[in-house]
Amino acid sequence: MKKIILNIVMAGLFMNFIYPEIQFQFDKIKLNESLANMLSEININELDFYSEKLIDDFGNLNENFPEKRSYNYSNNLLKNNFLNNKELLPVSIKNTSEARRKILNESKKYLGIPYAFGSKDPVTGFDCSGFVSYVYKKSINYVLPKGSKYQFSSGGGVLINYEELQPGDLMFFSHNGKSISHVGIYVGEEKFIHAPRTGRRISVDEVGRYWKKRFVKGRSILK
Repeated sequence: MKKIILNIVMAGLFMNFIYPEIQFQFDKIKLNESLANMLSEININELDFYSEKLIDDFGNLNENFPEKRSYNYSNNLLKNNFLNNKELLPVSIKNTSEARRKILNESKKYLGIPYAFGSKDPVTGFDCSGFVSYVYKKSINYVLPKGSKYQFSSGGGVLINYEELQPGDLMFFSHNGKSISHVGIYVGEEKFIHAPRTGRRISVDEVGRYWKKRFVKGRSILK
């Protein structure tokens, strides 16, 4: 009898406490496709790279990350994974204003940061409007509205055509031909830097046929 009662008690504990927890953990794994897939997508090199930025030489948390970090562009990891070659940002900025140089130099610091919808924090990632907002604030202390649509409609400065773009100007795009859906920063020589989309990272892309077809207007905050 005691054994039967004990079995009933154990069964009750299992169904009310242990089983729900197992089910919860299983559902979490299912929602993320699978634990194996999650683990397989981890880039060990990237984890190592960011750990170096988060932890200082003494093993302490780097409180200045990411504000005062400086990427080492000679680092093989950056060279291979993020920059690929020296021609990704081949912009001569000798004749541009100091403010434009600040914008370009600040934007380059975040090459390789992952896209994250609704975010404007280099620790968690950027979406397109979050990226340009962060760069403008950090470089020239200029506050842009939230969202690419509002940056287009009420971002200050003047709207300009493609041929009027200068390095540091904003570029606005529409994917449906009706409303603004993307923004980036023109770097010159038919290239712009932006946070493309989910699954991509901050990168420099050619303003080729695809983007020219979707380009609406630029916005120049600077003279």
